Amino acid sequence: MERYDWWKPGIIEEYAAQGNEKRIGNIIHKLSYGKKYSCYEEDPEAAMNVNELLVERGNQRAIQRKIRGFVYGNYIYEKQPKAAVSFINSLVKQGNQQAILWKIDGLTKGEYGYDKSPKAAAKFINSLVEQGNQKAIKQQIKSLLYSKWRYYKRNRSTFIALNDLLVTQGNESAIQRKIEGLVYGRYGYKKNLQFAITFNDSLVDKGNEQAVKRKIEGFTDGKYNYEGDSETAALNDSLVEQGNEQAIKRKIGGACLW
Repeated sequence: MERYDWWKPGIIEEYAAQGNEKRIGNIIHKLSYGKKYSCYEEDPEAAMNVNELLVERGNQRAIQRKIRGFVYGNYIYEKQPKAAVSFINSLVKQGNQQAILWKIDGLTKGEYGYDKSPKAAAKFINSLVEQGNQKAIKQQIKSLLYSKWRYYKRNRSTFIALNDLLVTQGNESAIQRKIEGLVYGRYGYKKNLQFAITFNDSLVDKGNEQAVKRKIEGFTDGKYNYEGDSETAALNDSLVEQGNEQAIKRKIGGACLW
């Protein structure tokens, strides 16, 4: 047996295919530190080759090891913060969603080798928003939701635009925010009860399960400004026929369905 038969690329790929991250991590650890922690001789170059092999295949753990290595000098990579930035930026260009979040956090907090620059973070997020990137939009919405009231009030039109963009992409959290906004005058939306019903009904017509649930809850519990009518029982019964558990529970429980 050759010296490092136990970690040859074929073996690594086999472990990767199995999702055996722990075994791969152990191999890299043994090669990195050698007899200090195991019976194997230290071979940092081999450890880096193993990790780079996985990086090329898009393995997320390997990518994280490489970034941490560049930032902190861990594993077999020399400490090179700017190399971490370049690597993350290259992943961002490839559309790697985790890398996008790393860059946002890096610019916002001064992590991952980035210089702290909230303005640069905002500019980066806005560029992603323009591209319709959902994770970036969610990050922007989160920032607005938890910002100071004056800032939020000044930017509520931006918030609505971002939220509506997610709505068009079928994001359920955004849809729920819009419904609640129209019913209660929240999240920058003006209170418009009739439009809330019209909007939700349009989703019901498309078979949106959450919209159906909102409509039935509206009839039975007085939510979302719905008033009871003869459609409710039929709507619930149609869901019962489809095997919908919540609809079955409502029927068995004797919910007040007009």
